[in-house]
Amino acid sequence: MPRSRTSNEGTLFGGGEIPPRRRWLAIVAASMVMQFAYWPAVTALAASHEDQPIPTELLLFGLALVPLTFLVLAFGSRHRQAPSAVLRAMGLFVAAGAAVVLLNPIVGLVAAFGAGGAAALRRPGGSRPWSRVVALVAACLYLLVLLLAGAGDFAIVSAAALPLVAVGLADEVDAGRAPADDEAP
Repeated sequence: MPRSRTSNEGTLFGGGEIPPRRRWLAIVAASMVMQFAYWPAVTALAASHEDQPIPTELLLFGLALVPLTFLVLAFGSRHRQAPSAVLRAMGLFVAAGAAVVLLNPIVGLVAAFGAGGAAALRRPGGSRPWSRVVALVAACLYLLVLLLAGAGDFAIVSAAALPLVAVGLADEVDAGRAPADDEAP
């Protein structure tokens, strides 16, 4: 006799809403872990702009810590399918990073972390598809490009906190707009 499938089967964490405080705690924890991946990669990329050979050990060390950032984000936000969310986040990290890194390596890292964070972070209940979140992250990246054009050092430092916080802010904006959209005729 085949087993009937329950709604939470195949998920690590059950359904239900997680409080915003828990989501922001996951974002802060993942942002702290991200610093250990971001700064070695930025240091290696900065050395390449000074006509020195790229310190590949430093770059690889930073890139090796990227999955840990997404693990902390997915499990910290109690994503229902955290392991597959981490794999999606890594795929988006590579895709977004490869697409934008030719424009600017720092912007490429921020785009990669932002796209991966959008896949790894559990969405609030009733929110729209994550394409809106990616659109808001892209808007923040546009601002970062403007910052890099004018204030390089400040932009590099602020880029260390921007990607995952931008995803969290986009979720907050999306959750804030959801009831107003439901009331419209």
